Amino acid sequence: MDKNITMQDIADFLKLDRTTVSKAISGKGTVSQKTIHRVNQAIEELGYRKDSFASGLVTGKNTVLAIVLPEIKSGINAPFVQSFQRTARKHHYGVILYYVEPQGNNLTMICEMLRQQRVSGVTFWSGATTPKDDDNLIRLLDTGIAVNTTSRGFIHESIDGISFNHSKAGVELTEHLIRLGHRNIVFVSSAASSSQGSPFERREGYKQVMQSYGLQPVVIGDAYGPTKPDDYRNLTKHAYHVLEREWENVKEASAFIGTNDETILGAIHWLKEKNVSIPQDCSVAGFDDLYAELTIPPLTSMRFPLGEGGEQAVELLLKRINAKGKRNRTHLLLDYELIKRESTAVYTER
Repeated sequence: MDKNITMQDIADFLKLDRTTVSKAISGKGTVSQKTIHRVNQAIEELGYRKDSFASGLVTGKNTVLAIVLPEIKSGINAPFVQSFQRTARKHHYGVILYYVEPQGNNLTMICEMLRQQRVSGVTFWSGATTPKDDDNLIRLLDTGIAVNTTSRGFIHESIDGISFNHSKAGVELTEHLIRLGHRNIVFVSSAASSSQGSPFERREGYKQVMQSYGLQPVVIGDAYGPTKPDDYRNLTKHAYHVLEREWENVKEASAFIGTNDETILGAIHWLKEKNVSIPQDCSVAGFDDLYAELTIPPLTSMRFPLGEGGEQAVELLLKRINAKGKRNRTHLLLDYELIKRESTAVYTER
């Protein structure tokens, strides 16, 4: 069709009044599920696109959600962003993306831009904010913008949160290897002197299980900090050199766990250079499940629930928007999933 499709066109097409169509699209008001389904079908058939600008003139907010990331170079964010955008689109919202400059202080500017663009809600990804930024988030709330965060503690009774159970993931992956008969399991770390965040929590889960079975935890990598600021962007190279330095101390290990898939990939390169066959001689496993199917053999990994996180972030924002802020704080704790592949096997004596 050549013309822009309006709500009135949908109403005429379905022989409904325009108010009913508006309620079905916005999810506000009492409309039957059957009517909502009919309206959504008509939207697809006629090619209706909501006019965010016109809607914003009426409500004071555009049908736009935002994500603020700590950086854009890491692939870890991609599944979250993709799921966030897909879920927002399903609810007829657009998405804009900002990132905080490394060692920069542009979060205040970003929050001002969000206010100027009259976004309806914003999710701050882990690392994009710290407690010193909380006043900025609360000021966004005061302008009627829904706000939630990932991997942050309590900030405000109207700021919802999503966290990921990194410690439990470390527990479950270590228990998986122990059930396969492994006892000498080494954890390859990528976070020197870290005392918080996902690498630390995964490592602590590993330690907890090893100690509960009366086994000795062995963590390598913490003693070696980066030689240059960007070294941790190449975790594979870092882990390779950690194994190179520590090999005489850990060469009898029957299994290695990397703090993430990139880290264990460095261990895999080293093991292959030493003619250690995976998984016949040694099992290896990691976390995130972003690149696990690309390794040879395919890697056993704990799947980081990023897709679920992106979906839940949108749903929390929309609930907060529709409730006009009048609802108790929600905090979700999402679990990883163990994905078993060919890099782990039952332990046999060498």
